[in-house]
Amino acid sequence: MRLNEAARKAFKHGDWNHLHIEAIGNHICTWINGVPAANLINSALSDGFIGLQVHQHKKAGLQVKWRNIRLLDLGTATEFP
Repeated sequence: MRLNEAARKAFKHGDWNHLHIEAIGNHICTWINGVPAANLINSALSDGFIGLQVHQHKKAGLQVKWRNIRLLDLGTATEFP
């Protein structure tokens, strides 16, 4: 997201943000508050686990909270629209 200025501007510091993540096979797309943030293909990975984490925070005692997490199994996809 650091190279995506629109996604950086969409992030609400100190407020709730809506994240949408689609991980199908080796293709991962993310949106933050409806703004496209990342579109990645990793040919080394096509399956794995879901982990919620925060990267590169510099604030001691930072609290991260998650709410209303919903998972939808889309099955196995071989093509993208």
